[in-house]
Amino acid sequence: MKRRPLRLLTWNVHGFRSGAYRLTVEPILAALVACDADVVALQEVETRGVGREEPLERLREAFPFQLEATTIPRAASRYGHALLSRLPLHDECTHDVRYGGLELRRVLTACLERPRGRLRLIAAHLDLAPWARVLQVRRIATLTAASPEPVAALGDLNALSARLLRLATHRHLHLVDTPASFPDWRPLLALDRVLCRPRSLVARTRIADLPRGLSDHLPVEVELDW
Repeated sequence: MKRRPLRLLTWNVHGFRSGAYRLTVEPILAALVACDADVVALQEVETRGVGREEPLERLREAFPFQLEATTIPRAASRYGHALLSRLPLHDECTHDVRYGGLELRRVLTACLERPRGRLRLIAAHLDLAPWARVLQVRRIATLTAASPEPVAALGDLNALSARLLRLATHRHLHLVDTPASFPDWRPLLALDRVLCRPRSLVARTRIADLPRGLSDHLPVEVELDW
C-alpha cells in the first residue's frame, strides 16, 4: 500500500485580514480546520481586534500541538508566527534571528517522529531587508548543518531573489520551486517558500485549494515523501 505523503501548509494570514483589510478570522479558521494539512506554518498571526477568543486556541482541537513566537509584543495583543501540527512535536525551540529592525524575528524548530524516522521542521518569517534576510537564511542553514535527519524549512521568506536564497543556504539546504503566492489577487511573487534536505524530500508544491481573498498571500501546500 502506498503511504500517504506528509502535507505541510504555509500561509501568511495578514493579521486575519484580507488585502483590503476586511476582517477574515472566521473563514480563515474554517479553512484551516477543513484543510488536509498535517502541519501548518502561519505568519502574521495577530490577536488585536479578532474577538475575545484567540485564533490559535480556536485551532487547538484540529491542531493540538502548537509552537508560537511573538515578534511584536503589545500590552493588549500579540503579533507573530506559529507552527501547528496534528502530530506530536518534539524538541521544540525558538531561535532569535533578529539583525536590527523593529520586529523581533524568530525561527521555530521542532521534530516529528514516525516509524520511518525523524523529520526536523523549521518555520520562519524573514526580514524585509535583503542583507538581514541573507543572514537569517544562513542561520537556518547553520541550525540544520549538523542534523542527520531530513529537514523541511518553510514560511514567508520574503525573498525576491531565488539566487540569493541558494547562495545563503551554504549547500546545507535545497531551494524548492514554489508557485507565486503574492499578492493574492494577482500572484506575481514566490515569497512563500520551502527549503529542504535531501532534495528528494519534497514531492510537490502547489497553491492550496482554499478560498481566495482571505489574506494578501495565497496558502502554499507542500507534500513530502516521508
